[in-house]
Amino acid sequence: MSKTITTEVEINDKKYTFEIRKRAIVDFAKWMTEGVMLFIGMLVLLAYGLRLVLNLAGIGVDDSDLNGLHRSGLQLHTDYKTGVQYLSNGRMLIPRVDRNGEVINIYSAPGESFQQ
Repeated sequence: MSKTITTEVEINDKKYTFEIRKRAIVDFAKWMTEGVMLFIGMLVLLAYGLRLVLNLAGIGVDDSDLNGLHRSGLQLHTDYKTGVQYLSNGRMLIPRVDRNGEVINIYSAPGESFQQ
């Protein structure tokens, strides 16, 4: 037995009566939920596909990466107040050093010691 919801609306002195089955509301809600989930799933697949294509093409690869599929995950950060550069992997932040173990400073010439 399907129950109905009856609503009366008056517009310009005319009465309109609407009857909606409760089951129809539930069916519509399920349909909308499935549609939204499908849309989100398609967006996720599109994002992963785009990232794969960019990696295969080598776009966004820097000199710390082996290739587009073997990324180092390192990021370079610069403190513009002191000029010191840091490397991070998303969890740790370490000063960037040259071959001699000296901290790299963008305000000093290569080979000079870092003076704070």
